[in-house]
Amino acid sequence: MTLAIHPIDDLRAARADLLGALQGCTPIDLLVYDDENAWCGRDTLLHMTACLHDLAALIVDLAVYGCQRGPNAAGGREVRGMGRVGPGVEDGQRSVRPECAVASLVTAHARLLSLAEGLDERQLWRRGLTRAGTEISGWELLLAEAAHEREHAARLGSRSPWSKAVCRGPVPLLHAS
Repeated sequence: MTLAIHPIDDLRAARADLLGALQGCTPIDLLVYDDENAWCGRDTLLHMTACLHDLAALIVDLAVYGCQRGPNAAGGREVRGMGRVGPGVEDGQRSVRPECAVASLVTAHARLLSLAEGLDERQLWRRGLTRAGTEISGWELLLAEAAHEREHAARLGSRSPWSKAVCRGPVPLLHAS
């Protein structure tokens, strides 16, 4: 019989992987434009922060009420079909220092872990519907988030600042003449 990894432990390990990848990055590295997804590392961190805030609310809603409650957590703002846009990801993104993006992510992560630790396993396993109509549990969401963070850690850890252009915000596809 194999024992499943507890999602809180998995999320802590994923956070350690992510922070390990970030330790190898300078603030300039986090401003490097990524050809793969058109976001620099800072923008990715800000997006992850916003998603962690939403995830914390969703996990508590599922555990306590059995469904996602309240208005659209994103306030109606969506980014490329990927969910909520955090403060600074679009408007004013150039004014957020990379160090602040890392601090915001660490704070959001600590808040999520604190909320999840306050729930027992029965509450984490409680399945419920999201506004999108998906039935899922907080347990599954935390495991998925840990896997997602490991993907970001791998991408951030493999950045090559010498082969990319510095992030200056959205790159226009066509130039007006």
